[in-house]
Amino acid sequence: MEWDPNRLRKIQDTFRSLKTQTKTLDEANHFVKSRWGIHEFFDNRNKIPNYLTILEDIITPPDYFRENDHARREFGDFQTPPKLTAQICDFLHGKRNLSPKIIVEPTCGVGNFLTASIQHFPDLQAIYAVELQAQYIPIAKIRCLHAVWDLPKPPLIFILNADVFSHSFSDNLLQLFPNMSDHPQDILVLGNPPWVTNSELSLLSSANIPKKSNKKQRKGLDSLTDNSNFDIAESIITHLIEEFSTSTTSQKITLAMLCKLTVVRNLIRDPVDDSIQLQNMNFYEIKGQDWFNIAATAGLFLTDIASPLEKVCHYHQFQNKLNESQNILDKSQNILDKSQNIEPEMEIVPEFSFGWTNGKFVSNIDNYQQSLQLEGSFPLQWRQGVKHDLVKVCNLTTDAHGILRNGFGEQVDIEASHIYPVVKSSDIQNILPRPPRYQVIITQKFLGDDTQKLREETPRLWEYLEKHRDKFDARKSKIYQNQSPYAMFGIGPYTFSPFKIGISGFYSTPSFCLLFPDQGIPIIGDDTGYFLGFQDPVTTIYIWALLNQKIVINFLTSLVFTSSKRPFTKTVLQRLNLPYLLDNTLFSKIQPILSQIPEHIRIHGEYNILHENTFQIWKSTFIHDWIQK
Repeated sequence: MEWDPNRLRKIQDTFRSLKTQTKTLDEANHFVKSRWGIHEFFDNRNKIPNYLTILEDIITPPDYFRENDHARREFGDFQTPPKLTAQICDFLHGKRNLSPKIIVEPTCGVGNFLTASIQHFPDLQAIYAVELQAQYIPIAKIRCLHAVWDLPKPPLIFILNADVFSHSFSDNLLQLFPNMSDHPQDILVLGNPPWVTNSELSLLSSANIPKKSNKKQRKGLDSLTDNSNFDIAESIITHLIEEFSTSTTSQKITLAMLCKLTVVRNLIRDPVDDSIQLQNMNFYEIKGQDWFNIAATAGLFLTDIASPLEKVCHYHQFQNKLNESQNILDKSQNILDKSQNIEPEMEIVPEFSFGWTNGKFVSNIDNYQQSLQLEGSFPLQWRQGVKHDLVKVCNLTTDAHGILRNGFGEQVDIEASHIYPVVKSSDIQNILPRPPRYQVIITQKFLGDDTQKLREETPRLWEYLEKHRDKFDARKSKIYQNQSPYAMFGIGPYTFSPFKIGISGFYSTPSFCLLFPDQGIPIIGDDTGYFLGFQDPVTTIYIWALLNQKIVINFLTSLVFTSSKRPFTKTVLQRLNLPYLLDNTLFSKIQPILSQIPEHIRIHGEYNILHENTFQIWKSTFIHDWIQK
């Protein structure tokens, strides 16, 4: 919304007049409500003089975001640019034929969606908005006043300072509009909830974390590690869907929320309970980097809150018809946008559908159907690499003089028996690794191993660990609670297997990496990857080749959202039908992959890995041994 200087001056004059001609806030509020429909415009915190100051700030706005970056991050504060809210509302009305009577905005911020709704929904009768951060309330009210200033019949507008998690939207709407039960209204729940995870809030030592519960019934370590990390937007959207799904009103309710794709994935894949009711689900991708300067797949989640629950979401892309060279969002823009009002126009490009099919959750239903035969189970256990959360202490490098140093640059002199070469995600992103750049200190042989014995067995290592005990004790993850000092995770006999297959959890294209010992020492993987451990090099090589086939890559990619932070997890990898691969893979399919391994590991005893008869002998032996086990 572009600020009209003449209209701003009229608002200023009106406020000055109210300051002198009204005796109470109630009297001033009555005047504003009767003329422009805005309920409780002034309050004890924001009286008329405060608004006059804010209006002056609109002309010369403070650099709020730069001065309050910590506060922004704490609340996941990405104020939606007015151009984007205009495009979204124009799309909802023009392309999706939505014409709501009531807008509900659960996290309205400075009111950009509110003003866009006023401008683009001609049948709008009421706006009901909530915002947790009190400093945004007067700005949102001024924006709405500016938007409705010349309207002959403005909508009723309620903007409240409240917490979305404790606020009852459906009950309050019924109190404000008691006739809704007899005269159903189309309601649009519209907004852009905070984009921040509970882990990020913990790093900020924030109190802005919703009450925790394990509604999704995650088990064991999953409830303590990355699998339990959630986006606050997911909690807010789930809360709203639950409330309106169980509402006693007979309204038609549509939800349109800007959020990350992972939020929508989680809502569909892991519904918290049977009260979730959604139909006609669509996700329209926008360019998050352009609009919000974030590297995440984001978009508009549009769905009807209605039963029965549908389990498929259709994915589209917005293509902006505006000039691509236009600077969509000025990086220095403050919360009071002064940008030019450019008429928006959006084009929808259909892509694919994701959700549940054949009782399985997948990211691309069409692609999944083409490799459905690979859905099954993996008889071997994928293991996550070693987790210690202390890179500067536990990861070591060798300097030009052959001296071991930690991440602080300190010289490290400890027993070699607890030092192993280690690979990170970037080292195993291809089918063959690059040489290990780091070494890692391993304090245990198995999960729960008592580290106190290191005092006697490896005194120099113990002295080094004791020197950095404060850093170990300061690790925030709950998995280290009630464990031995210097405990690690992802530790077991598999950790020390001489031969491994590894895959990075972070890269968008899956690639299985072959890991042989480095100078006779097993290579350890860190917790950014997943690994299979073997004692037999021939088995390692052939399974590695089977996994790197194109059909496997396509199947795994159809299961995940490659834009996720960690698309390939143990859960995904365990879905691969290895028995099918063993039974149906011709040697000619894996021969090009096998030809890439170094010559010195192609010959094992009397067997040449590149010979088909070797593959057939191995396959029959492996299947027999596997059946016996």
